[in-house]
Amino acid sequence: MSLMAASGSYPGVAGFPGSTTTGYRNAPGYTGSLADGTGTTVTSSTTYNHLDFPGGLSIGTSGSPVTSVTFSGCRFHGGSQQSLVQLHGDGITFSYCSVEPAVSAPPVTYANSYEYGIQGDGGYSTSIGALTVQYCDIWGFGDAISTTGSTQAKPHVFQYNWIHDAAADGGIYHTDGIGDLASGTTYDSYVVISGNTIMSAGNTQGIAYEGGASPGNFDHFQVTNNLISGWGYSLNVYGGSGGSTAYMDISGNTFSTLLLPVYGPLYNSAGLSGYSAPWQWRNNRWYVPPGAAWGHPAYSGYYWLPGTTSSASPSLDEVAAGLAGLSDYAG
Repeated sequence: MSLMAASGSYPGVAGFPGSTTTGYRNAPGYTGSLADGTGTTVTSSTTYNHLDFPGGLSIGTSGSPVTSVTFSGCRFHGGSQQSLVQLHGDGITFSYCSVEPAVSAPPVTYANSYEYGIQGDGGYSTSIGALTVQYCDIWGFGDAISTTGSTQAKPHVFQYNWIHDAAADGGIYHTDGIGDLASGTTYDSYVVISGNTIMSAGNTQGIAYEGGASPGNFDHFQVTNNLISGWGYSLNVYGGSGGSTAYMDISGNTFSTLLLPVYGPLYNSAGLSGYSAPWQWRNNRWYVPPGAAWGHPAYSGYYWLPGTTSSASPSLDEVAAGLAGLSDYAG
C-alpha cells in the first residue's frame, strides 16, 4: 500500500453530512415538534411526516409486507438491544429521519443501545426490495443499517447520511455502519453508498459487505465521495466466505485519521489489484485533521493506492511506510 500526494490544497471536510444537514430537525417543514406515532399501522402507498416512534417500528410484517412507503422527518428511538426499525416490503424510503438510542447524547452504553437501526437482512423475518435512506442521522447502535437483496431492479441507495457514535459493544456486538451482515449467505448488487459521513469507534466495519454467497457475490457497487473514519476496518467490500467482488467503483472517498481503526483502514486490500476494469479505485485520499489519532498533517490530501504491501489487511503503520518519495497521482 502507498499514499501519494494530491496536487493543490486539500479542501478539508466541508460539505460532508453532519448535525446541520441530517435528521428530523433538519427536515423540510419541521416546526419544532413531532406528533406521536405510537400505534401506527403502516399501510402501502403512504407518506408519514414528522412522527415520533418511541420503541421503534415494524414496517409491515412478514405476512403482510408493504410497498411504496416514505418516512420524512421522523424519529425512531429506543434501547434494550432490540431491532429498532424492521423492514417488510418494497419501495421504502427514509428521508431526514433520526434513529437514536435511549439517551439524549453520546457516549452510549450497551444497556442503552439498540442492536439494529434499520434491518432488512432476514433477521426477525425482515426482507426488503427497493430501499432509499438519505439525509438520516443514525447513532447509538450495534449495527446502523443491515440489509440484503439489492438488485438492479430494486436497488439499495444510501446517501448523505450521518452515521456516528456507535454504542459500546458490551462484548456482544460486532459494531458496523452500513452493510450486509448475513455474510456468506446472501447476494447484493447495484448498491449505492455515496456522500455519507461514516465515522465512529467500533470493532468491525464502517462499510461492511463481508462476503456474499457464491456464485455472484457482490456486484455493481458504487462507494463514492464518503467520509470514513474509525471502526475495526473502515471499509470492507471484499472477503468472507464468498470472497470475490466485481464491477466496483470505489472513488472520491476521504479516509480521515481522526479516529484510529482497530485493525486497519481497508479489509483485504491485497486482493484489489486482481480485478480488471470496470473495477475502479480512484481519487481516494487521506485527511489528517488537528488532533487526529494517527498521521502527520502533511499526509492530508495524499492519494491512497492499496495493494502494494505484503499484508492482506494493512495496518496504519504499513500505510505510513509507503509515504516516502511519492509524486502526485489521481488513481
